[in-house]
Amino acid sequence: MSQIRHVMALTAISLVVSVAAPASGQEAFSLRTIGRPETREGLHVAAAYLAFGVASEPPSGSRPPGPAIHLQVGIDAVDGNPYGFEAEDSIPYLRVPFTLVFTGTGWRREGILEPMVSRNGFHYGATVTVPGDGDYVLTIEVQPPQGLVRHTDPHTGVAAWWKPFPLSWGFRYTQPD
Repeated sequence: MSQIRHVMALTAISLVVSVAAPASGQEAFSLRTIGRPETREGLHVAAAYLAFGVASEPPSGSRPPGPAIHLQVGIDAVDGNPYGFEAEDSIPYLRVPFTLVFTGTGWRREGILEPMVSRNGFHYGATVTVPGDGDYVLTIEVQPPQGLVRHTDPHTGVAAWWKPFPLSWGFRYTQPD
C-alpha cells in the first residue's frame, strides 16, 4: 500500500476517533481527506490536505499571510495499468494544475501542484493561503508525464500516455484551534 493511501486510511480512522474523543490538539497535524479517491486511466488519485502551511526546501514560492492549507494529491498506478508501472507506484514527472475555489465568495487560487516528498510519502502538493473556514472545491487536471521516456517497441513498449483528465472534490475547511 502506498504511503499516502496508508496515511489516508489512518486519517479516516483518526477522524472517526476524534469525533468520539475530546480534542487533543493533534488533529491539527492530521492529513484530512478531500472527497473520495478516484480511479481513471489506470491511476488511483487521492486528495488530502494539512490544515497548516508547510516549510519546504527549496521554498515553493511565497504566499500572503493568513490561514493556510497544504494540498496533497497522491497519484499511483493500479494493478494492470498499461504504462509499465507496478501497482501502487507513485507516478513521476506529472504536471498537475489545480484550482481551489471558496464557494462562499467565489475566491479562487490557481497553480501547479509540485512533486514533493514528506513523511506521508511522495505526492504532488502546494501550500495555499485561504480566506478562512468554509466550503471549498478543489479541481485538478492529471496530465501525462513530461520528460519521462517510454519504450514503444513491440517487445518492451508500453501504451501511449493518457489524455489529460480533470477531477474535482468538495470539502469543508475549519481552522485548527
